[in-house]
Amino acid sequence: MISIISIGNKNYLIKKGDRIKVEKVPYEVGKTFDIPDVLMISKDDKSVILGKPYIPKTKIIAKVIEQKKDDKIKVLKYKAKKRYRKVFGHRQRYSIIEIMDIKQ
Repeated sequence: MISIISIGNKNYLIKKGDRIKVEKVPYEVGKTFDIPDVLMISKDDKSVILGKPYIPKTKIIAKVIEQKKDDKIKVLKYKAKKRYRKVFGHRQRYSIIEIMDIKQ
């Protein structure tokens, strides 16, 4: 069974047992949570259910595996001919989740 879900304004193609890297979710490591925003489900190659925009009464059960920070990126502000330069960094937080079950 394949599904497309929406987390943090991004869409992911998943199936049971997948581990995906998503924007930080507000749950502790080891906790399970529901993802109600299911856009599409395909039980086999011939039948596809599409949502408008989401499929009602369908949810994905996921488990938080890790919470980490990404590599640092450097951001540079610069104005030509004004002797203005500013450099700072940013580390985006993310979570790795495992898809436990797809319930319809």
